[in-house]
Amino acid sequence: MSSKNFSKCVIHVLEGHRRQQNCSQSNLAFKVGLTQSDISHLEVGRKELKIYEMTNICKVLDLGVEDVLLQAESLYKTFTGFIEKK
Repeated sequence: MSSKNFSKCVIHVLEGHRRQQNCSQSNLAFKVGLTQSDISHLEVGRKELKIYEMTNICKVLDLGVEDVLLQAESLYKTFTGFIEKK
């Protein structure tokens, strides 16, 4: 599993939840201690998502970290055709 591609999936999931909750980039940024530009750069792939940023974003959006990671994993598998052997 490519960590860079998986990270993009995590960001995509977080962005989807942000939009679903009608939370602006500016509002999210203020609540997590980042700038609107930071959030924008995360969402377009110009900035790497750090674990503490992900956990803070999850808290603000009232999301479980594990749920976000599972959604990202599902998305990753869908788009890459990756099948994990049990």
